[in-house]
Amino acid sequence: MRNVYLDQQRAMRYIRGDLQGALHNCDGLIAAEPQEAAHYVHRGIIRQTLNDLDKALADYDTALQLSPRCVVALINRGLLHTARADYADALADYNYALYLDPKNAIAYNNRGLVSKALGNITGAIADYCAAVRLDPHNPVLYNNRANAYVATGALDRALADYDQALHLNPRYAGAYDNRSTVRDKLGDVEGALADRSRAVAYTSGSSLHLAPLQPR
Repeated sequence: MRNVYLDQQRAMRYIRGDLQGALHNCDGLIAAEPQEAAHYVHRGIIRQTLNDLDKALADYDTALQLSPRCVVALINRGLLHTARADYADALADYNYALYLDPKNAIAYNNRGLVSKALGNITGAIADYCAAVRLDPHNPVLYNNRANAYVATGALDRALADYDQALHLNPRYAGAYDNRSTVRDKLGDVEGALADRSRAVAYTSGSSLHLAPLQPR
């Protein structure tokens, strides 16, 4: 019962932003159940949020030693590798995550981000399309696919995706900012200015909390 209480307390503290308190709960859970991979994953997520990347990586590694098919650990470790520009390691984690769970939209999205960073725009778009098919109500996916379309010069497709992202989340500051750039390129100066104003208005406190999904 004590471990259930600690885990519930950890979750509530994390949601409320008390990361140090949540970290303390994770330490207690690991001391009580050192063979439980989920505790290391949770602690890794908290440490990653605190930008303590070396310790977060160690936690994900431990989780995967205990549970080699843990998709959440693979995705989060891939996200950490991406943040460090260790793209080969990130791709390996996402590829294995998708082998284990072929319907994981987060893994497709995050692999798309890596492909785009490596200049493989075609591969990135394919991954974003797969993610959208699996999770069609997620605005981050449309925003990320639109960014890839911009890189190919397909501005009309990009605009349609930004529109859909904002239909799903009318307070999505990043999508307004990105759409303003496309509207400006298409000669819609008034629309671009309006989007920039909305982006500024919604920037504080408007980000979509979808960890480990990585919006841009």
